[in-house]
Amino acid sequence: MQGLKLKAKSVTHDHLLGVANSCLSIKEEQKTIRILDVGCGNGDLVSYLYLSFEAKYPNKNVELYGFDVFEHGAKKNDYLNGVIGKLSSFGPSVPWGERITTISNSERWPYEDDYFDLILSNQVLEHVHDHDFLFSEVARTLKPGGFSAHLFPLSSCFVECHILVPLAHRIKNYELLKSFIRFFIRVKAIRHFPDLLEKNMSLTRLSESYADYLVNYTNYPSTAKCLRLGRKYKMRTSFKYTKNFYLQKLRSMVGLNPRRTYDKNNTFADYGLFMFLKYVSCVTLFMQKENIK
Repeated sequence: MQGLKLKAKSVTHDHLLGVANSCLSIKEEQKTIRILDVGCGNGDLVSYLYLSFEAKYPNKNVELYGFDVFEHGAKKNDYLNGVIGKLSSFGPSVPWGERITTISNSERWPYEDDYFDLILSNQVLEHVHDHDFLFSEVARTLKPGGFSAHLFPLSSCFVECHILVPLAHRIKNYELLKSFIRFFIRVKAIRHFPDLLEKNMSLTRLSESYADYLVNYTNYPSTAKCLRLGRKYKMRTSFKYTKNFYLQKLRSMVGLNPRRTYDKNNTFADYGLFMFLKYVSCVTLFMQKENIK
C-alpha cells in the first residue's frame, strides 16, 4: 500500500482529501479518527479516502462512514449492496455494512453525539431540503474541536451547475423556468442527464423534466444563510479553502500532481478571491465545532 499511486476520479475528491489531511495534521497524537461522507453516492469518495489514509497513516485507525438519502430515486437495497460491494473490494476487513447506510432526508442521522472528527460532503448542500436541520446534525455529531468541509455551489453562482443553464436555479416561477429551459434545449446549450429522460420525449416534456428536477431536488443556500446557521450552531464558519479547489483544478488542467495537503492560507487574499469565485462554481464551506467547556 505504501508505494501505491492513487488517482482520484474527480478533482473534487483530491480537494476534499487536501482539506482532510490539513485537518488531520493537527490530530497527530489521536490514534482513531472517524470521518463521515454526507451524501456518499456510489462510494467513490469514501474508497479514495480509505486508500489514501491507509497509505498515509498506517499507524492510525481511520474509520470512514457514509450515508445517502433515498428520496432521490435510489433503490435502497440495490444501492446499499452496490456501494458496500465496491468498498469491500478495497477494504475486505472493514465492516462496511455497518458504516454505509441510507436514511430519509428528514431523519436524524444514525450516529451518537460528538462522534466524528471530520464531516465532509461533495456537491450535496445544493440538494438539501432543510439546511437548518443539516447544520444541526453536523453540530450534534461532530466532536468538540472537530471539523466539517462542504464543497458545493452557492445561490450566487451564475450558471446552474447541473444542467448548465445560466440563472436557472434563481427562477422561482415554474412556467417561466420551464420556458427558459426550453429555449436552452432548442439552442442545444444544456447538459442532458439520461436518468431524467424517457425515450422520445417531446420538447415540452423534456423541459418539464428538467424544471421538475430543479424545483424538487435543488435548494441553493446563500453565503449569508451558511454563515448564519454556522453561528446558530456555535461553529466557526468560513470559506477559507475555496481558493484551493480552483488551484487543484488548475494543476489538473496543466498535468501537475494534486496537492495532498494545504498550507496556511492568507485570510484577506482568500476572502477577496472567494467574493469573486462564489459567482463561478463551487465554494468550500469550512466549519469547526467550538470546544466549549
